[in-house]
Amino acid sequence: MSSPRTRNMRNAQAEALLALLRQGQASRSTDSFVHHACERARLPRIGPHRLRHTAASQMLRSGAPLTEIAQVLRHRSLLTTAVYAKIDLASLRTVAQPWPGGEA
Repeated sequence: MSSPRTRNMRNAQAEALLALLRQGQASRSTDSFVHHACERARLPRIGPHRLRHTAASQMLRSGAPLTEIAQVLRHRSLLTTAVYAKIDLASLRTVAQPWPGGEA
């Protein structure tokens, strides 16, 4: 598992990237913004959905709790974010929190 400092740095990078995506919506579509960024970086062309999914998956693998991932992705419901929890059950067990009011 990565250190808290490394996790914080990766989460900050993901948040900064998603903030750039949100800013780009004012002048052009998100698709165009992401595609243009891929071209400038000489990376294979991907869409915003895949970028968000990849960022969330990486955050989960780095040990970020689902609540933090939900905040970065601006999900209103943790049920929406729970989709990413299916990625790696071993990682899920390490970040799972006890059910509120349940046994520890």
